[in-house]
Amino acid sequence: MIAGYADIAPNFQEVLKTWFDCHARLKPVLDLYFAVLSNWVLTDQSRFLFLAQALEVYHARSNLFSSNETTEEKHQHRLEAILANAPSPKYRKWLEYRLKFSNQKSLGRRIEEILKHHHIESCQLTAKIPDFGEKVLASRNYYTHYSKKTFEGGFVASGLELRRLVYALIYLLQICMLKEIGIAGKPVERILERNSENKWADLMEKED
Repeated sequence: MIAGYADIAPNFQEVLKTWFDCHARLKPVLDLYFAVLSNWVLTDQSRFLFLAQALEVYHARSNLFSSNETTEEKHQHRLEAILANAPSPKYRKWLEYRLKFSNQKSLGRRIEEILKHHHIESCQLTAKIPDFGEKVLASRNYYTHYSKKTFEGGFVASGLELRRLVYALIYLLQICMLKEIGIAGKPVERILERNSENKWADLMEKED
């Protein structure tokens, strides 16, 4: 158990109310998270992809963030200006299709905003994982599409490093969800302590 009654007793009613207010909104995040914790997803790559998706959905569903780069009005004005300069109807149709979701923030931007909002906790969780945000983004893209170009970028995690990303994402999501319903303090501290106490070892033999 991450947080017991003693941890939330002073604010129990408010926490309970907030939980019911956000349960339906954040249910997809919890479904993805618990699929990993319940071992329904067995490979490191699949566990990672579920957690990366959970983080993306958390950003999209949380009231703390906006999923759009700008207002719909400004975006529509920008689209009209771009499409008006298309050299032909053929290119205009292609541009319109490619830019259909261009106002939505990318996964990289969403990760950046989550890490910034939970700055203190995320710094502790990722202290031993250089370029955490870049590795999550590149690894998500690679294990989704298996693009050689993405792999050659140098940020795709595998083996022990991928497992470190998996656990960092588990702990980050736990903290995000706790803080979402108004729980901080000792429960969050325990998660950070658990992360710092993890010992990592690669049991795979390395070739000379």
